[in-house]
Amino acid sequence: LRGRLGIQIIRKLGLLLNLKLKHNATILSGGDLVDKPRETRQNEFIMMLNRYLPNIVGVGGNHSLLYHRLDTIESTTLGVLRDIGRFVLIDDEGHYTNGEDLIEGFSFGKEIVPSKINCSGKRICVTHQMVFRSENDKLSDYTSGISAKALLTKYPEYDLILTGDNHQTFVEELDGRYLVNPGSFLRLTASQI
Repeated sequence: LRGRLGIQIIRKLGLLLNLKLKHNATILSGGDLVDKPRETRQNEFIMMLNRYLPNIVGVGGNHSLLYHRLDTIESTTLGVLRDIGRFVLIDDEGHYTNGEDLIEGFSFGKEIVPSKINCSGKRICVTHQMVFRSENDKLSDYTSGISAKALLTKYPEYDLILTGDNHQTFVEELDGRYLVNPGSFLRLTASQI
């Protein structure tokens, strides 16, 4: 990809890679790592991601899954990234461990069902569902979802819940536990700056 979009993507990937290296971090994705199941210039896009993308652990979002279905992942850009080892789909194993931390993933359309696995570190949930900062922040009367505090209240077993689907960035805290909605990887509108 050339031009401003390509530069924007490479800068964001560079930022992720630097954070990963500096903090020995696992980079998580709440879905929609790509905007369409099959990118227009898919081969060029995949070559760029393969070159610059740090390994990412996450879930499938509605934009990155063909027909919004996880069983179509083999026919998507996300499926290719998984096959070349750049993306770990948590749904494949049901969970992912990073040292003492347990990360559970629920792709688009999947209900959160906390596991009974013992964990001595942090319990992290990665989910792709519509979450609003508060009930007053709903996008419209026709958009269903849940507020950040309601989701934190519903799942007290998680120290961190990372969400995707809402392209706005926000963080909410409840009793020392956090919900982080990082927003879209690629800015699609001026309001997502």
